[in-house]
Parts: sequence; C-alpha cells; structure tokens
Amino acid sequence: MLTAKILSMMEDNKQLALRIDGAVQSASQEVTNLRAELTATNRRLAELSGGGGPGPGPGAAASASAAADSAAANMENHQHSAQGFNRLGPARIRSDIVDPVQVE
Repeated sequence: MLTAKILSMMEDNKQLALRIDGAVQSASQEVTNLRAELTATNRRLAELSGGGGPGPGPGAAASASAAADSAAANMENHQHSAQGFNRLGPARIRSDIVDPVQVE
C-alpha cells in the first residue's frame, strides 16, 4: 500500500517537473521574442536619430537607445537565469523524489 502511494507521488513529481520545464521553456522563448523586438526598436531609434527631422533631437534618441540597450542586457541576464533554472530545477526535483526501495 505504501509503495503504491510512493510510486503515485513519484509520477506526480515527474509530471510537475515536466510542467515546470515547459513553463520555463515558454518563458525563455518569450524573452527571446522580446529581445528581438527590443533590438528592432533600438535599430529604429538609431535610424530616427540620424534623420534630422522634426521632433526630439539626437540626444533624446541616444538616451532612448541607451535605455533600450540597458533593457536588452537586463533581459539577457534574466534569460541566463531562466536557462540555469531550466537545467537545475528538474534535477533538483528528481533528487527530492523518494526511492521506494529505500522506504521500509
């Protein structure tokens, strides 16, 4: 009876690990998409700052470009953190699973 319950708990833990892994992968993909969008925005700001048309001067565009670069670096740091969790999270979950052979 106890062994069946432990096996059920192990299966539940495996399913949870898979769901967590999927969520982390989705979040990582979203970060990648946002970084691409931010890069495109940064490129567009750089183009506009050289245009000399009406509106804020090059200083404002350069400031916005620097802010976009800073945000991109911040997103990259978060992505590396998510990737680290993606590697370590399920491993830790697996290490917390009880081995039914050891249970008496």
